[in-house]
Amino acid sequence: MSLENVIKELKEKKAKKVFVQYPEGLKLKVVDISKSLEKEGFEVILCLEPTFGSCDLRDQEAKRLGCNAILHIGHSDFGMRSEMPVIYWEYEIDVDPIPTLKKEFDKLKPFKKIGLITSVQYVKAMNKVKKYLEKNGKEVFVEKVLKYPGQILGCCTYAAEKIDDKVDTFLYVGSGKFHPLGVAVKTDKPVYSLDLEKNEVIGMEKEK
Repeated sequence: MSLENVIKELKEKKAKKVFVQYPEGLKLKVVDISKSLEKEGFEVILCLEPTFGSCDLRDQEAKRLGCNAILHIGHSDFGMRSEMPVIYWEYEIDVDPIPTLKKEFDKLKPFKKIGLITSVQYVKAMNKVKKYLEKNGKEVFVEKVLKYPGQILGCCTYAAEKIDDKVDTFLYVGSGKFHPLGVAVKTDKPVYSLDLEKNEVIGMEKEK
């Protein structure tokens, strides 16, 4: 979904005052998004606390602030009940992971079987990573639990847990530590993050 489609949906739902929720990793983008919404005539209220998943829906807070719609950025719609209309904007990030993966590939050399996980913004990037790893002799495992294969949430790491006994390590494709740390806590295997903002592969062992 594009910003234009988001605006179209908000108008279709007759939104006037919009409560905007977003994850920590998109906080630098949300100011520009807010300005674009304001140019279209919406009053924008930003949630000051980052959201950690679709289950973290602040509809009561939005209602108290007089909002009549929520724009929930960075997560998929899992059918959560709400006091008002909610637009879920998955906000796919278009990035090529291969240059960073090539540069950092030696960090993954000890591992033959790799479980791939990601957040919704990086699903397409993860698919590119899968092809590259397989081309370079790795056996790759991806489990589908949520909307997309390999997708995890802060509150749902089952896509990793279900293949824990099949892999030597997990590689998270995305940015930040929140999601891969959740997997590191829930599984017995080493977890690495292919961080596409820092452009490096980072081990989570010292971060626990």
